[in-house]
Amino acid sequence: MKRIYPDSAQAVARAALDSGWSVNPVVPVKLQRSRQVYRLPATNGAMYVKVHSGVGWAEIFKNLVSLRWPVRDAGPEWRALTRARRQGIRCPEPLALASRGRHPARKRSVLVTRALPESTAVEVAWPRRGALARRHLVVRVARLARALHDAGINHRDLYLGHLRLGDGPVWRAPLYLLDLHRAQLRRRVPLRWRCKDLAALALSALRAGELSAAEATAFLRAYGEVPGEPGLWQAVRARLLRDLRRHRQPPPDWLGAASGQWQRRGYWRRAHGAGLPASLPRLLAEDRGRGRLDDGHGFHELKRDRRTRVYRWSDGRCRLLVKVYPLSGLARLRALGRASRARRAWRAACDLRAAGIGAPRPLLLYERGWGLLPSGSVLVSEFVDGANCGELLETRPGHPVRVRLVALLRRLRGLRFVHGDLKASNLLVRGGEPWLIDLDRAHRWRKPWGFRRAFARDLRRFSRNWQARPELRAWFDEQLRSRR
Repeated sequence: MKRIYPDSAQAVARAALDSGWSVNPVVPVKLQRSRQVYRLPATNGAMYVKVHSGVGWAEIFKNLVSLRWPVRDAGPEWRALTRARRQGIRCPEPLALASRGRHPARKRSVLVTRALPESTAVEVAWPRRGALARRHLVVRVARLARALHDAGINHRDLYLGHLRLGDGPVWRAPLYLLDLHRAQLRRRVPLRWRCKDLAALALSALRAGELSAAEATAFLRAYGEVPGEPGLWQAVRARLLRDLRRHRQPPPDWLGAASGQWQRRGYWRRAHGAGLPASLPRLLAEDRGRGRLDDGHGFHELKRDRRTRVYRWSDGRCRLLVKVYPLSGLARLRALGRASRARRAWRAACDLRAAGIGAPRPLLLYERGWGLLPSGSVLVSEFVDGANCGELLETRPGHPVRVRLVALLRRLRGLRFVHGDLKASNLLVRGGEPWLIDLDRAHRWRKPWGFRRAFARDLRRFSRNWQARPELRAWFDEQLRSRR
């Protein structure tokens, strides 16, 4: 017996350990084969009794094959609760811990904790709150997750259902953390386990109701950056997309690039809440990615070469841009195992829009092939009207858009984003802001060493746009060099 506080908790732990469950009244809360949870009213406050009755060899081997250490008793939860409370995190107070036996598959243990005050599960309260209250709740959940990880604890089951909110206004009501029986204790939580916890929070919020882009941004700011892990949020995004695909749930627009499962099926996204015409997907499916679209069905050809066909499609109500990337001969073998050009453009556009940078909204993606051998892809996006940035600065070198261009390039450097072809015709001015188009060669780098060389090529290509204007080229070089 370890660190027993009241005598009643010691008696309850011994009774549960001996299977002499004669204390009344006992209310079952959760009954599983290897773990049972009971609620026991008492004069000095209700208690929860968690009985671990042995996990069995099958569970142990399953965890070891998955390279995870099995949870065999209540000891990890006792240690996690103790450390969390020492760091100021509100969670159940551990009262008693008892264990019997040394057999790894049949070890029996009991943990007694004090019941929390009256509270509501955040999963239940989340969809019922207003926008302002939810923003406060998002910030508080983010700070709790950061405090938990800074304490060296990763929860492994950090869903909104394991968070409870006490009575009172959202901004000052106590926020409690539950169910730490799978928690792991370390000096520093690795990137993998941070991603698992944070993606689980976002997934449970999306399944409980919705999570807007503003709320997701508030969570990122409240959680903050982690020193030494610049790719944390990219990894969380990838983990969340994988979890959404496993639960067969479409990703929200603010998340960025959608999962490959939705894209391969021609998942049709709705722009601005308006229904898009159903005739366009039918026409593209009939074409089979060959790029043989005629003008009789609303298509107007803008560009045609060996690798790309570009069309503007209109039905009188909306205008869309259709890009067809056919593959034939050895090009199909070279594309084997690689993301198609349409898929790269889709991902790049979603990443740019999620970062607040102007880019055409991607609407539809088709990929055709025979088995593993691709034969082409099609990308449909909104048609962007705008002035050519090169032509604008040729006639008006002092236009304010040049300052915004420098800010755009600095932002791309911060995101480790490489366009791949920064010629003037791929930079449009819309509403006074520069927009990036033609994104099928774009790429977002995770590591800094490959990015530096690729971004330097982008800057050299950008600088060649202003060869006829040496003073403008010198001004751009000076501005970009000053912040390197």
